[in-house]
Order: sequence, then C-alpha cells, then structure tokens
Amino acid sequence: MIDPQISKKIEEYVKEGICNIREMKRLLRLFVKDIFEKENLPPPNNRRFYPCVNTIRSHIVKMKQKLRYSMIDQECLLKKCHEWKKIDPHIKVLIRPKFEVTDNEICKNNSTFLFVYQSQWQQDLLLRYGNEIILLDATYRTTRYALPLLFLTVKTNIDYQIVATFVTENETKKAITEALNVIKSWNALFQPSFCMTDYCNEEIESLETVFPGCRVIICDFHREQAWDRWLSKLTNGCSDYKGNIISMLR
Repeated sequence: MIDPQISKKIEEYVKEGICNIREMKRLLRLFVKDIFEKENLPPPNNRRFYPCVNTIRSHIVKMKQKLRYSMIDQECLLKKCHEWKKIDPHIKVLIRPKFEVTDNEICKNNSTFLFVYQSQWQQDLLLRYGNEIILLDATYRTTRYALPLLFLTVKTNIDYQIVATFVTENETKKAITEALNVIKSWNALFQPSFCMTDYCNEEIESLETVFPGCRVIICDFHREQAWDRWLSKLTNGCSDYKGNIISMLR
C-alpha cells in the first residue's frame, strides 16, 4: 500500500491533466524529496513512497473514472442547460446524468451519461448544407477530455461549421447510435448522402444504422495513416518502398 500523501498527490496531478506514467513517476520522486527535505530519503525499493508502474497506473485509472462521473460537474451542466433554455427556448438540448449504481441495484441501460446539444442556427445550417455530406469528428481524441466528445460538422459556402454536439459515456456503437438518433429526431428532413468520419468501426456502424443508404467514407488523414502502418510492417515486404508507394496512392 502506498503512502496516503503519495496517493493524494497522484489525484492532484491527474486533476491537472497529468496522466503519463513516466511523468507521474518523475514528479512523485521530486515530491518524496520535498517530504523528507532531501534527508533520510527512503530506499528506492520502498513501494510505500516509490510505487511501481502498475500501482501508479491503477491509481490514475481510478482517479480518471472518479472525475469522469463527478456529480458536481453534472449538476453544473444541468444548471447550465436550464440557463441556455431560458436565454433561447428554441435550442435543443438533452442531458441524462450518470447515476451511481450500488452493488445491490440493477444497472439499467438508461443509467449511462448522455448529452446532446443543437441551437436553432445550427439546425438551420444542418438542414441547408447537411443533406449532401456531413462530418463526424471525435475531437476528444486529440484533447484531454475524459468523455467522448463528438461534433457533427457541415461545409457551408464559407467554411466548416459545427451543427450538433454530443457527449457519451463510452464510445460504443450503442451510445453513438443513441445520440445520432436524438439529433435525427430533432431534424426530420435530415438525410445525408455521404458521411465522413475517422477510421472507427463504432462510428461507421452507427452512421450506417441511423442513416440507411448513406455512404460512409474515411477522411484522408486516417486513410493515409492506415496505408503507412501497413507499408511499415516488415512482413508485408514494402517498407523499403513506402515513400514511393504512398506517392502513387495519392
């Protein structure tokens, strides 16, 4: 068992967005030096003050889950949704908080978190520009968001605009499909011919389920990423010619 001070410090670092294990380990060593003021330091094999990688990883995961389902954050979001509705009664917003389920309770399907948002002007843009092609963008993968944050985007006559936002508890086909169905119910005339997304089976299958007849295409970045990974494998025998092959494929 690690020292309570170390455990608390890990929690503080995770709240600050530090989740890299190597970086966490380095910071904890510095923290231990501060505790003992560089004198009478415990030996490096003392797991109470120098936890192993698996222990650090376990504490990081637990803290991230704790932050993910913070009831305080959910209550703040509920209040914010009420404020939005007062300012603009025409906005579309659905929020289903995550309720903690004890061991003696049965976990129902609707206990998972879901947030879907669309303003009136976003709805207008979606109906005007979204029936040809829409983009489903999982932006959270490049940020530090704890929950899957996804945007529906359209190309207007000027630029690209977000026309709907949703947050799910997990990035599963079921969760994404539910969110997309909510957006579809708000926009009865919305039926895109094409959908562009990342190379993610859950997103692809959800789009095909909610919008039957819609053709899903992969964005250039993820298509080239798949090429690069396949060509880089020595077993495929193309690694020496990767650059030339990618140039020809383009």
